[in-house]
Amino acid sequence: RVDAVEIRPSLAERARATLATLGISNVRIHRGSGERGLREAAPFDVILVSAGAQAVPPALVEQLGFGGRMAIPVGNELGQQLLVAARSLSGEITWEQRTACMFVPLVRTERANQADPTVRDVNAMGVVPARS
Repeated sequence: RVDAVEIRPSLAERARATLATLGISNVRIHRGSGERGLREAAPFDVILVSAGAQAVPPALVEQLGFGGRMAIPVGNELGQQLLVAARSLSGEITWEQRTACMFVPLVRTERANQADPTVRDVNAMGVVPARS
């Protein structure tokens, strides 16, 4: 099963209609903020974020299951880095910086734009460059 989160109502409806037309029934489109994830369906084996975040949203880290992986572009309008996280079966998370990239910005809700002291600073997360 695949769960997708879309903040814009028109895009969510269009995605649902397209999936229905194609007869795809194992994908669910949810309306909401991608930075908050989808707590009610967690934990996830894989989290793929397809918009650039200024910082790694803590909710997504919390929703990553044991043995799970996450890919997320992090940065700003001047440049982003693709970060890949892996959570071990014991719960430890390791981060790798994979490549420079550029995605559209992650749309944040008004409430989410307020200062959040729990947002993870990428520099403090122990991100290491990917092995060649």
